[in-house]
Amino acid sequence: MYLAIHLTEYCYGCYLNPKLMERVPSLQTAIDMCNDIGGLSNDIFSYPKESHSKLNLVNSFLVLGKASSLEEAVQAAIDYVNDCHSEYDTAIEQVHTEVQALPANDRAIVLKFVDGLQAILAASYHWQLVTQRYRHQAHILDDMRLSDNDLPDTRII
Repeated sequence: MYLAIHLTEYCYGCYLNPKLMERVPSLQTAIDMCNDIGGLSNDIFSYPKESHSKLNLVNSFLVLGKASSLEEAVQAAIDYVNDCHSEYDTAIEQVHTEVQALPANDRAIVLKFVDGLQAILAASYHWQLVTQRYRHQAHILDDMRLSDNDLPDTRII
């Protein structure tokens, strides 16, 4: 995710330098949370394909004894990602405060980058919800579960 986040500078033409990052410290928190949300929500959405991995966020709650059932682990994972969203939202609010002290050009660069972060978050959920890659008959999330009617017809004619 960090690679996609940092490509925002190139794609949006808003290059952040170290001095600018120092003047807007909450931006790094927003970047880190954007990274975490993208990666950790992927663990939830791709669980049927990664259920064997102890490194998956859902399974980590079971392995560490923080949940006693798969249902509790799923809810704990969702809550954790939601907490990341809250921290991201707080950081973005703080960024909007911090940029007020910047010259107009620097303020525009930072706010354009923030628009890029918002687009990355939206795109990661769009990808997970719209593509068929994450849909599965035994998915842990009802919205991602395929019914028999959703399965492709594989009959040979």
